[in-house]
Amino acid sequence: MTQYYSIIELNTAVKPSIMKKLYEDLEIDKVFYLDPDLFFYRSMTEIEDLFDRGQSIILTPHALGPITDTYQPSDDSLLISGSFNLGFIATRRSPEVMAMLDWWESKLEHLCVITPQGNYFVDQRWCDLVPSFFDNVHILRHPGYNVAYWNVFQRDLTHDESGWTVDDKPLVFFHFSGLPFHDLTGVSKYQNRLTIDQIGPFGDEFRRYTAQIAANGGTEGKKWPMPFPLVCGSQPINSTLARQCLRAVVKPHAGSPKGKVTDLDFLNDAVEGLPADEWFPLSKIMYYTWCEHPDLREYFNVFTRKERASFIWWFLGNAPERFNLERPFLNLDHFLGTWDRGGDHLIPLCNAMILVWVIRPDWQSAFDLTSETGRAGVYLQYLRECIVEQAFPRRMLPDLSAPCTLFEHCSESFTVGEYAIYLTRSDLHAEIDIREKKGRAAYRRWLDQQDDPLIAALRPLDAVRAPSRSRKKSKATT
Repeated sequence: MTQYYSIIELNTAVKPSIMKKLYEDLEIDKVFYLDPDLFFYRSMTEIEDLFDRGQSIILTPHALGPITDTYQPSDDSLLISGSFNLGFIATRRSPEVMAMLDWWESKLEHLCVITPQGNYFVDQRWCDLVPSFFDNVHILRHPGYNVAYWNVFQRDLTHDESGWTVDDKPLVFFHFSGLPFHDLTGVSKYQNRLTIDQIGPFGDEFRRYTAQIAANGGTEGKKWPMPFPLVCGSQPINSTLARQCLRAVVKPHAGSPKGKVTDLDFLNDAVEGLPADEWFPLSKIMYYTWCEHPDLREYFNVFTRKERASFIWWFLGNAPERFNLERPFLNLDHFLGTWDRGGDHLIPLCNAMILVWVIRPDWQSAFDLTSETGRAGVYLQYLRECIVEQAFPRRMLPDLSAPCTLFEHCSESFTVGEYAIYLTRSDLHAEIDIREKKGRAAYRRWLDQQDDPLIAALRPLDAVRAPSRSRKKSKATT
C-alpha cells in the first residue's frame, strides 16, 4: 500500500489495521479513531452511555437533514464522500467489531481510493454499508458531535456561561477540516457557502485553533517529504495517476511485480495485448489513463494505429497538466531522442515528428517522407508549430544541435535545421550552392540577415555554429 497509495489514501487505509492491532496487543475494551484536526470542548459522555447500553460501533453522519441550497457541499457531494464522516469512529471490543474491522481492512487494501467515477472515496464510502452489515451499530445524531463546515450552517452554535452549545446541546468537538491556514476567510478549502464572519462569534475559535497549531509547529508537517518515496529512473514521483496505475498493476489478479516496487520505470513498458508498434508504443501508464477516463475512450480508439498515435500525441501534450504527471512517464527519450535516420537521408526525423505526420492529413498532403525536401518540410513545420506558433508544448522540442552529416568535414558547418531551411528555399539554389565553400559562406551570411522568427528561434539553440566560426581555418571538402 505504501507504493501505490497517495498520502491521503494511505493514512485512511491503515485505520482498521491499527485499530485491530490495538485490540490484539493491548488489554483494552474500546478503540476510537480521531482525526488530528478535531478539537474537543468536553468529554464524550454520550458515547459511554451508548456502550453501556450494548452498542459496539458508533458513527456520526455528515449532515442530519437535507441540504437545500446550491452551495458546496451538497446532498450530491455527500453521495460521493459518504453518509458518515470517518474522522471519528468509536468501537467497543465485541465479535461484531472484530468482524467489521476484518471486512473494512480487506476492502481498504486495494480500494481506499478517491475515484468518484468509481464510487470510491477512501475509507468512508465503505462505511455506508456498516449499519446494514453488522449488529449493534449506532448512528449518533447528537448535534454537538463532529460539527464542521459540512453541517455548521444547519446548526445553531451559541455561547453562554456554560460554554459552547449546538441546538441547545453541549458542543463536544469541532472538526476543523480543510482549514486554509494562510487565510481563514473561506473557513475550509472544501466549501463555498460560508465566510469566517458568517459563523459569528465561533470565528474566534478558528483563529485560536490555528494559533495553537502554529505555536506547536503543526504547519511544519506540510514540508515533510513523502515517507515512502517512489521514483521513475532517478526522479521522485508524487503524481496520483502514477500510483493509481501501479495499484492496478500490483493487484494479485493482474500479475503483480515480485518484491517491493520503488522504481516505476516499468510503467513505461509497452502494454501487452495491442499490436506491436516500434514507432508508437503505448505504455502501461498511457493505456491505464485511456482505460480509466471515459472521455478519452470515447474520443480515441487505441486499437487502430492512427487513433493510437493521436492518443499518444494528446497524452504527451496534456497529461502533465491534467494529471500532474511527471516528465519521465512521457517517454520522451523515445519520442524525442530516437531519430529515424531514414537510410541515406540527411534530414533525420524524431519519432514525435513522424507521429504528428501520421495524424495530420495536411502534413501528409504537403510533405513526402520519401524525399529530402519533404522530410525537411516536416522537420521545419514541427519546429515552427512548437517554437513560433507554440501549438505544441515546449517540452516536445527535441535537441536541435546535431550537425548535418553532409558538412561534417567542412570548416563551416550547419545544423540539420539550417540545412532543412536551405532545402525548402528553392529560390536560393540558383545563387548559393552550399556544396562549395564559397556557397556555404554566402548561405551563412544569408541566415544572419533573416528576420524569420523560426530562424531567430533556432539561433540560441545552435550548438554547432559558434565553434565552427571560431575554428581555425582547415582544409575543407568543396
